[in-house]
Amino acid sequence: MKKTKEVLVTSFLAAAMLLSGCAAKKDQQKEISPRAVSIADKYFSGDDKSYEAWKDIDRSKVVAYVEGAEDSDYFNITFDEFFSEYMYYLVSYQIDDDMSDENKSACESYRDNIITYLTFERQYLYVGKNEYGISEDTLTEDQKNSIIASSETVRNDWASNFYTACSAELGESASEEDISALCDEVLRAILKKCGLSEDIFYRWELNRSLEELVIEEIVKDAVVTDDEVDQMLSDLIEEAKDKAANDPGTYEANLIYHSVFIPDGTRNSKHIFLPFTDTGSKDSVKQDSDAIKERLAKGESFDKICEEKDDEDTSAHLVLKNSTSVTKEYTDALYSLARPGDVSEPVITDNGIYFIQYVGDAAVSPDDTENVKGYIRSSLESQAKTNAQNKEYSKWLEKYKYTVDYDTLHIDKDTSILASMDTSEYK
Repeated sequence: MKKTKEVLVTSFLAAAMLLSGCAAKKDQQKEISPRAVSIADKYFSGDDKSYEAWKDIDRSKVVAYVEGAEDSDYFNITFDEFFSEYMYYLVSYQIDDDMSDENKSACESYRDNIITYLTFERQYLYVGKNEYGISEDTLTEDQKNSIIASSETVRNDWASNFYTACSAELGESASEEDISALCDEVLRAILKKCGLSEDIFYRWELNRSLEELVIEEIVKDAVVTDDEVDQMLSDLIEEAKDKAANDPGTYEANLIYHSVFIPDGTRNSKHIFLPFTDTGSKDSVKQDSDAIKERLAKGESFDKICEEKDDEDTSAHLVLKNSTSVTKEYTDALYSLARPGDVSEPVITDNGIYFIQYVGDAAVSPDDTENVKGYIRSSLESQAKTNAQNKEYSKWLEKYKYTVDYDTLHIDKDTSILASMDTSEYK
């Protein structure tokens, strides 16, 4: 199955976001009380030995590796590394049986995301250190402190999941400090029972930060020129002209078209609409119409009458001469009005009666066009960065080509992300 460049990046980044759990380093030897263990057991009854499919697998077994590359051992991914990530997922979603009919498909998809992410992570870290000089050792103190701070924030967020149980355990007289301490203790109990080292949370956050720095280096030369922006704007204007002439309904519904091109003589309108209904008589609608006509004749504000109708859109609408979004009776009445501000006589259609106001001639706003140019530039820059990343990824996938033990990981190779990536279009 061929992956487009968007899918390649999206697949990787989706996995990265799912796996970016983080917490600061703590003292794992600190004693955990029985009551914290009890709360942890109620939150998540299993542990790292309670899953039938995984309990007998050697944690040191290599489940993904690269052959023939310099420093090939560096790229080895052990089952322990994989399973630590997987256990974090199982705990987070409180999944006791990952092979049940209910969970099997979602868990397999997540295992596929995990191994895909881990291979990319290893490549990022290797390339970052060896090609860009980016590693933990090169981080500034501010960068390291930022990693620790964000890790601590996420750790506290996860610990807060146990707040209700912990406050109930400690009673009404417990202080917030005592409750928070027990929440943290429950978190440590869960990590311990699931074989998760607290250091791994810090490592996840560290690696994510290093990956971001590598991406910055990869995309730093992905620039967009003014000529490219102008060309796309020109193409958009031509597209708007074509739609206005040949597909007016699409043109009128797309506000971006209005920001770059409006046919000469196009008008903006407002209207008051009195619909014919199945339950109401046309005579009663005609009476309402006569009342509105009389109010307008006395000089009452069109906008005021319009605002009285809760279901009425009081904003001005661009209406082409060849509009297909309104009836011919509507456009004929609008374009027969002589001056901005004029209001039509009641316009009777199959659906109801309109009073139409000619608000003014429609014209392209220079500010709107500049906003569109800004959007175009942003889109082109985003695409340029995506292309730069995909080109780099394709090199990695060829130079550091992974072999994955899909059988051990219970992943269908035919549907896996990594096995189905086609990098030929990025070369």
